[in-house]
Amino acid sequence: MNKYLVFPGNNAKPLLKPLLDKRGNWGEVDCIEMKLQFVWKPEQLTVKECLQLDGIGNKYGISPIHNHLDNHKEITTKTGLVKSLRAYYTSSEQALLNSYQMHDSIPTSFIIAAQVEDFEYQSLLKRFHDLENLHSNKERTPVKHCLKNMWLIKPAALNQGKGIEICKNIKEIVRSLRSKPMNSQWLVQKYIEKPLLLNGRKFDIRVWALVTGKKEVFYYNKGYIRTSSVNYDLEGKDNYIHLTNNCLQQFGDMYGVFEKGNTLSYDQFQSYLDKEFTEYKVSMQEHFVPRIKDLIIDTYLSSKKQLHKSKKTNVFELLGYDFLIDEDFRVWLIEVNTNPYLGVPNEYIEDLLPNMLDDLLDITVDSIYPPLISRTRTINDFELIYCENGSAFSKEGKAVNKRQNFNTNIYPILVLSQLPLCKQCIAHRYEEDLPKSVQKDLLQLFKQMLENDSNLELSDYLEITEKILYQLIISNQSPPEHCSNAIEALRILVSSNRVMAICESKNLKKLIGILNQDFTYDSVKRSLLEILIQASKITSIRKLLAHSGFIEVLVYNSLQTSDNNIRDACVFGLITLSSNPDKGIYVPGKSQDIKYVKEKMINHGGLVCLLHFSLLSDMKFKNQILELFETDVSIDDWKRLIRVINDNINGFGDFPFVLGETKLNIALAEIENIINNKLIDINRKKILQKKQKEDETRKAIEMEENMKKLEEEKKHKLEIYLKKKSQELKKRKIEMIKLTKLEKDNTEKQLQEKRLAIIMKKRIEEKKNSSLRKSAIDDRDHKRLENARKKLNEKNRKKLLREWLRFKCQIEKSILRQQSKQRLKSDINKILSSFKEKSRDNSISRSAIFNQEKAFPRYSSQKLLGKTFVKEPTQKIRRPSLFTSSKINFYSKSFTEIKFNNNIHF
Repeated sequence: MNKYLVFPGNNAKPLLKPLLDKRGNWGEVDCIEMKLQFVWKPEQLTVKECLQLDGIGNKYGISPIHNHLDNHKEITTKTGLVKSLRAYYTSSEQALLNSYQMHDSIPTSFIIAAQVEDFEYQSLLKRFHDLENLHSNKERTPVKHCLKNMWLIKPAALNQGKGIEICKNIKEIVRSLRSKPMNSQWLVQKYIEKPLLLNGRKFDIRVWALVTGKKEVFYYNKGYIRTSSVNYDLEGKDNYIHLTNNCLQQFGDMYGVFEKGNTLSYDQFQSYLDKEFTEYKVSMQEHFVPRIKDLIIDTYLSSKKQLHKSKKTNVFELLGYDFLIDEDFRVWLIEVNTNPYLGVPNEYIEDLLPNMLDDLLDITVDSIYPPLISRTRTINDFELIYCENGSAFSKEGKAVNKRQNFNTNIYPILVLSQLPLCKQCIAHRYEEDLPKSVQKDLLQLFKQMLENDSNLELSDYLEITEKILYQLIISNQSPPEHCSNAIEALRILVSSNRVMAICESKNLKKLIGILNQDFTYDSVKRSLLEILIQASKITSIRKLLAHSGFIEVLVYNSLQTSDNNIRDACVFGLITLSSNPDKGIYVPGKSQDIKYVKEKMINHGGLVCLLHFSLLSDMKFKNQILELFETDVSIDDWKRLIRVINDNINGFGDFPFVLGETKLNIALAEIENIINNKLIDINRKKILQKKQKEDETRKAIEMEENMKKLEEEKKHKLEIYLKKKSQELKKRKIEMIKLTKLEKDNTEKQLQEKRLAIIMKKRIEEKKNSSLRKSAIDDRDHKRLENARKKLNEKNRKKLLREWLRFKCQIEKSILRQQSKQRLKSDINKILSSFKEKSRDNSISRSAIFNQEKAFPRYSSQKLLGKTFVKEPTQKIRRPSLFTSSKINFYSKSFTEIKFNNNIHF
């Protein structure tokens, strides 16, 4: 049984063949269509049959490995990527708290169905016209990238730069969309007009990422830079200027002129950055790579559920990410590609690709099919950036997520940070509309900001929160109404979804500093305590408060203040921080935060303070404290608290000084009582549980005995009942047998009668059919004979008619001949008689008689002698056909004395 590898693309085969030969356990490498599978191939099957069979692993003991995740088009198509990121950022709690949106990762994009003017299409038109005036309340792209207002039209599912169009006005966009097939999907995306240039030419970064079926994401540390072969010019429409895909650039006239294969390594790119931007000290690894990893993790998490829908483990996907860097060093995600280009344009890629594929096989294949020959390379350049618990590539199998916090600035060089166009419009509007005295109208400004919350970021709220806190810091120097407005603004902020603006580290330190100030008004302290306690109901904020020293503030103020309201607020805050709303149920992330806060409560005196107040008889929250001790504080927590108290008594703890030794000793004694009581309760519960179990077992035994008795009685009754039933059934069976015999006889008779009837019907029908066939044959033969007879009669009739016509014509011709002969005879006789009469007259000569026209009243000489008689000498006279020799002789005697011209001939 040989092992076969099936891999897509002709360029992958020569790269993979030597790598597999080195491993020594692969028999053949074959390229088939666009599928990839590593399979053990049975000898009786071909590779194609292996790919087509379902359940081949169960039948032949094969463990196939697939190179395509299910539904990878959720991120590898342009429209799918936009939809996935849009859904992810709108549902992520951290992204919402930090106002992070989809268009902070990718340029502004609209998914348009060709020739369909829906809401998305109308939104595109509105955004385009807003950008023409450089005034848009929703545009996240900075102004510098919107000056020319250029857009790209990209097909949904094509790669390698195919089908991309660059549009400079709305007419071009509308015309292009109307020319596409109806309802076809297209991505209309804002063009980044100010990219970072490499020697005056545009470039992008190609990065490889590996996703496995075990929900692991790997980032490959070595990629390459793809450059354009033509200088960058916004006015140019040539795709060789704007698109850097190798598959497109290789057909250009300038391909390979500046860089061999139009590609550079990270080191070459870093040397260019060091040379051109020395003042900013830009580093590829420090400033670009962390942001690239963030965007890779975001794209994976946005489609994780769809990618792993079939729950396959032996599956992976090699993805090619394309990133663009603008002139402010901000990283933009362009697209994600499946089946990334594995061509070899230069020596650097020729060395890089085999190493990358070797590392890929080491992660995806060697763990399932161990190689016979160990790898020569000991380093794997794939870095794990995300995984869940149980991964073999993480330390101790723990979960890994190297995604930075969403509040991290997307500009690596803070000096070059650009404001989004929407923020500039809002800031400008506030400057025009609001009064100049900002301190007096903080509350009004804050309310207006909340109304336009969709267009603002967390940084906007951080700025105004700082102003509000500054107003509280100087509360003893400002009017009371300013302080009350600031507190009201904080209350509104806590009740909104922008509460994280308070919990930012700087703002928390300022708040705790205000609470620690001795000259702060009690009313202000009370209000701030209520605000922070309300915020602490959110688990993630509770952890931040505990980390910032809020527990020490509550302990100090509860024991030092003379105001009962402040003391009650502090005690309520300690109860809120200590309580577990999930009641022992483990929730990933949330339970860890609660555990962290409980440890802080123990280590910083919060639990000791609650214990102190539980001993007071006039305490308002005494019952709640005792209930908290019963439900949320275990014996292990009390024992740990004893150790912490002893450390503080010895001077090694973090308790506030207000918790003196006397209070701590009282607390120790009380804790011992609590532990003893809990142990007694536990023992009592155990004894009760034992008694309950014994009672339950005894009751169960009694129940079993009763059930057995009942079952025996039921069995006895059933036996009697069954006997009766069996007797009745026997009787019924005998009767049924008799009835069935009669019915059978009747049915057999009926069947025989039916059979005879059917046979008779068939015979009658056969006779009818035979008679009909005979009659039909006779009719057909009679018709044939009749038709033949008619044809013969018609033929004879036509023949007789032809003969009759021919005979009739002959008769008519003979009659006409006789008539013409008689007519000619009579005419000649008349002429001759006239000649005779005239010849008697001596005064007229015969020649004169012949020349006179009056002598021939009806027939001219031409008619007499023939049709061809003429007087000219050149013409001839044809002999009359009607004259016979006897007639001519007769007529010649009559014309003996007539003289003719010598030229006339008969």
